[in-house]
Amino acid sequence: MTYVQREGQSPIDLHELGVRTKDFIVAAPSYEHTTESIEGMDGVVVLGSTLSPRTIRALFKFASDDWIDFGRIRDDIFSLFDGKQSFYLIDKRQPEKRWKVKTNGQYEIPQEGLFGDFEVNFIAFNGYAESIGTSTMASTFEHLQDLPVTYTDYQDIYATKFKIYNPGKPIDPRNINHYLKISYKGNSENLRIKNITTGDEWAYNGSSNVGDEIVLEGIRSTKNNLSIFRDTNKRLITLDHGWNEFEISGAPDAREYAVQANLPRKRIPVEQKKKPITFEFKFMF
Repeated sequence: MTYVQREGQSPIDLHELGVRTKDFIVAAPSYEHTTESIEGMDGVVVLGSTLSPRTIRALFKFASDDWIDFGRIRDDIFSLFDGKQSFYLIDKRQPEKRWKVKTNGQYEIPQEGLFGDFEVNFIAFNGYAESIGTSTMASTFEHLQDLPVTYTDYQDIYATKFKIYNPGKPIDPRNINHYLKISYKGNSENLRIKNITTGDEWAYNGSSNVGDEIVLEGIRSTKNNLSIFRDTNKRLITLDHGWNEFEISGAPDAREYAVQANLPRKRIPVEQKKKPITFEFKFMF
């Protein structure tokens, strides 16, 4: 039982197209290790390891009404799994995540009476799955169980000290396959955003006004969509797995106490509440 989704489109349920998923087999993670030999020393020194692409093997079957209908379904499948562009696969057993893949190699759909029984190999070049949506979408949390947060904990935060929870793998905006967007709206003077957990600190040697928006997205830093990178310390914010403790300075519109939904909060009149900080990112599994 599988969904297929193209970028910006709704998922397509293969079962509704008459195609049954017999098995959905994801290969175990594998890694490429960079090593260096040192003369006179046994073994090697490990310099680092990177996650290799993951393969997915899917087994399908369908039944047609007649030999003409068989050809139509076969061609629909060829079109659906067109590997020229990347698309997403969603295993119904794990509806909270999706795999960005391309079809890997040639496959055939032999006709056995009115039935088609076939296998397709896919490859996820980034090596992992991602959440269906981002941290600020309610739908992202529909199938995620036992999390200490919900989507409201990532947006409209008005605190100088707060925590951000990352249930997936560490996120590094230098990786083009990772998505992290941090935004600040309102007044600021020499804004500083520090992840105490990782030691990362981003600093802006400038100011912003009430209607301004400062955004850290990927490796870019902008104010009102214009680059301010040269006025920053040229560093980035990463997220570790689990809780990440943050501290912000130079932000008068933020308050000292966190008001996230699952953390204790101080009662403040609605008209006084300012909510300048939002963390939007995809979870990596």
